[in-house]
Amino acid sequence: MSAWWLLGLAAAVFADTVYLKNGNQLEGVVQSETRGEVVVDIGFGTTTVPRADVRRIRRSGVRQREALKRRHRSDAFDSGRWVPKGSEKLFEGYQRLRARRETANDAKIRREALVEERGRLLGELERLDGQAKWAAMSRVHEIALLLPGVESEMQAYLAEFRDFGELLARQGKPAPGEEEEFRSELNKALGAMEEDFEKDAVDSRREGSHLIVSVVFNGKVRAKMLVDTGASVTSLTPVLAERVEPSSDRDGTAQLTLGDGRKVKARRFQAKSIEVGRTKVEGADVVVLPPPGPGLDGLLGMSFLEHFSTEVDLRNGKLLLKRLR
Repeated sequence: MSAWWLLGLAAAVFADTVYLKNGNQLEGVVQSETRGEVVVDIGFGTTTVPRADVRRIRRSGVRQREALKRRHRSDAFDSGRWVPKGSEKLFEGYQRLRARRETANDAKIRREALVEERGRLLGELERLDGQAKWAAMSRVHEIALLLPGVESEMQAYLAEFRDFGELLARQGKPAPGEEEEFRSELNKALGAMEEDFEKDAVDSRREGSHLIVSVVFNGKVRAKMLVDTGASVTSLTPVLAERVEPSSDRDGTAQLTLGDGRKVKARRFQAKSIEVGRTKVEGADVVVLPPPGPGLDGLLGMSFLEHFSTEVDLRNGKLLLKRLR
């Protein structure tokens, strides 16, 4: 019974206080009181005290009691102690989402460290030679292999968040009472998670079933690009590519399969940055291909779009982008 007194509630000022004859006291919300017993909600369950052991009860005001109930309810929700019958699948989905969030936040820290290290190494390459230069280039290559996996962990959180939102929408209206209160706590938690993401609605021009957006490469070269979620990599016309990054012996070659089935080889390099609206991706792969249509400078493909949850809003002419902050 000594566990009754080890509550340490930060909001004890809001609690009812049950003073016992042995000198101890119990803080919480008095749920019921009869001649035989007093039932108190202590935040992680209820405890029953024999009425004969109680010296007196000091009750808090209505507002304070409601505030403490909400506090208890939120604590029980966060710990998983409170899951109303019928809400088990929702809570399982929420637990998966929380786990993804933790993994994604760790991945974000790792990604920032890797990108910073890569930038430092690339800046040092020109003054290095011999074994030191080879080691730096090897590490840059290693970082390039690590980054996609780290990015995928961040993207998994975004995908899980989207999937959970769809699961929640399919549940319909909750029943009054506990289920409704549980759903309220769930929506509050999701609202906090929503702040993890940055969102941008990019103004675009519609052309058939596609959108054309203004893209800035390397902070200075502006281009008109067709948004193509079916293109595995962003492609630039030869003219645009020379403005973004003049050809050099450091360029790679990509073997690509075009929409008509033809296989072609194309120059491949990394753009220092690609900006669309308020969003920016650094170090994205691009390839050089002929124009996809009159007046177009290329295709904005998945080497940029994969960093986001992407929606093409043809009706309103918007490219909707969302990603982890």
